[in-house]
Formats: sequence, structure tokens, C-alpha cells
Amino acid sequence: MLENRLIKRSNLINKIKNGGTSNLFLIFGGESYLIENTAKKIIDILLPGDKKESGLEIIYAKDTDIKNIISAIKTTSLFGLKRVVWIKNCGHLLKKKSEDFDEITKRSIPDNTYVILTAEKADKKIGEAIEFPSFNENRKSDRNQIYEFARLKLKKSRKQLSPIAFEYLLSLTGVNLRQIINELDKLELYCNDKDNITEDDINTLVPKSIEYAPFAMSEAVAEKNLLKAMKLLEEFSRTKNTGYSLVPMLTKRIRLLLQIKILIEKGDIPLDIVRRGYYDQKTYSSASKKLSGQHPYLIFRIAQQSLKFQKEELIADIKKLFETEVSIKTGKIPQKLALELLIAKICITQAAQTAQNIDVYVMQ
Repeated sequence: MLENRLIKRSNLINKIKNGGTSNLFLIFGGESYLIENTAKKIIDILLPGDKKESGLEIIYAKDTDIKNIISAIKTTSLFGLKRVVWIKNCGHLLKKKSEDFDEITKRSIPDNTYVILTAEKADKKIGEAIEFPSFNENRKSDRNQIYEFARLKLKKSRKQLSPIAFEYLLSLTGVNLRQIINELDKLELYCNDKDNITEDDINTLVPKSIEYAPFAMSEAVAEKNLLKAMKLLEEFSRTKNTGYSLVPMLTKRIRLLLQIKILIEKGDIPLDIVRRGYYDQKTYSSASKKLSGQHPYLIFRIAQQSLKFQKEELIADIKKLFETEVSIKTGKIPQKLALELLIAKICITQAAQTAQNIDVYVMQ
């Protein structure tokens, strides 16, 4: 079930449809998609069809003088028709010292004029207020709410997305509702001739987010595929992020690999479940609590990777990553060269270790 904040939104929408609400709305918080989506739903009810053309005024508060904002609110509508004034990014107007703005919103909004205030933060709540805090990737209840939101969206086009497929989508996009909705829009069109959206569909259509880079790199390292790792490095370097940012990201991923490897050795994540390659949500949700709330599906994917590594290799890789970071920060080696040397060292060491393990096995 969706959280109270979404239930409250639904109740407000119904109240507006029945004509029983105030003429001032405050929608704020860190979840920008829900804020904007809610504002648009209110506008669609108040100004249906082509009435938006003459009845809607959008103001960007940071770019507009307070006198002009007050003037827009006080303007009387022509012929008694409804007007909606949408004031965006108005957090600075909602501070305790904004007395002029307080006065206008409390007493001077004309009849048939409706004011929608949207902001990331609001020091005080006025009118019909709804808050949409940012979703937290490490909070299971938030992930469940996003899944429910996605499920209800897809239900309109008679599409289905399994919890496992959704977890995979989330591992690529991160907990970014706007991006998730955008990807679901594309997936609905792509899967027009079938009911179920699968992991294969997601893998084909959804671009990998920047958070996916260290996962792909660690996969290439696990496969001892130097060419693939170098290609990924080149692709990552062409993005708006600098090549150096990959070092802490990859360090974090290798550390997580090591932590999961240790949990498997201790039996906290059963080895037989990992080897089966089945996403057992109960097992990986339990492991999530031991790993600072890391996404259960991410733990599942990395647990599969961990089977290709030795614990000693991962410890050595973390040391190499630290040395590379120091080299880049001190300017001893250009960052691109430092990263290329790092990837080569790790892949070659991995390959050599694999060959040694094979030799030992044959001799036995």
C-alpha cells in the first residue's frame, strides 16, 4: 500500500473535484517528480481542456521580483473565470520573515483565483500542504512504495512488471522516480505487443546509470577481460564525470564484494543459494541489514560476482586502488594513465591467479 503522503494526495484531488477545498496549495519536498505531477493534476481539474491557455500563469520565483509575484496573485480574473497562478521554486518566500507574502496569501487572493506553491523546502506550512520527502534507496518501505507507484502506472496500459524485474530496473536507475517513470514510459511502448516487461526488455532499452559503471567494471575484472575493462574506462571517461571519480566508486564496489564474500564464508548468505543464482528476497533482505541497508537486489548481483574472486585478491585490489588514488591526488601520474595501469594490474593479476589455481588443481 502507498504511504500516507500519496493517500493524502488522492484525498486532496477528490476534494478539489467536489469543489470543497481552499484556493491555496503548498506542495514541497525532495521528490520533484511527485511535486510537479501533483501540481499538474490540480491544474487539470481547475482548468480542464483549453482553459489553461488563458487561465494559467507560471512564475519562477527565483527569477521574479516579489512585487510582481504579489501583483500576479492579486490580479482579478476576467469575466469571473478561474485563474491558477503556479509559483515554482518559492522556498525563499516561505521563510518566517516574508511578511508581505504572508499577507497576500492569507487575505488577498481574489475569488476564482487559485495559487499553487511548489518548493524543495518550506519553513512554514500554509494552505492545503502536502510534503513529498525524497525516497531513500536503503529503506525497504520506500522501495516498496516506488514499486507500487510503478505497478499502478503500468496497470493503466495492462502491463506487468515483476518485483524481480523492478529490482533490476532500480539497480540501473537508482531511486530516482522521475527517471524510473521515464524508463517505464519507453518500456510500455517497446513492449506494446505483450503484457509482461522482463529483465531482458529492461537490459535492451534502459541506459545504464553512472552508478552502474563500477558494477560493469568489477564484472569485467571478474571475467579477467582486460579489453572490456579498458573499453568501459574509455566510455566512462567520455561522460561529464572525470575519470578520477571512478576510483572511489570502484573502491566502494570492491569493498562491498569483500564484505559479501565474508558473509558467504560465515554462512550469513548461504553459499548454495548464491550458486543457484536465484533471487531469494528473504535471504538478501536479511543480508541488507548487515550491509548498511544496501539494496537486496544489488547484494544478489554482487554475490554472483563474488564467486569469481578470492578474498585475498579483493584485499590486494583495494590496496592497488588506494595507491592509485594517492598517485592521482599527488600528481605523480596523469589520471587516465593511472587508471589504465590500475585496470591492467588487476586484470593481469586475476588472470595469473586463475592460471595458478588451474595448475594446482591439475597437479592434485
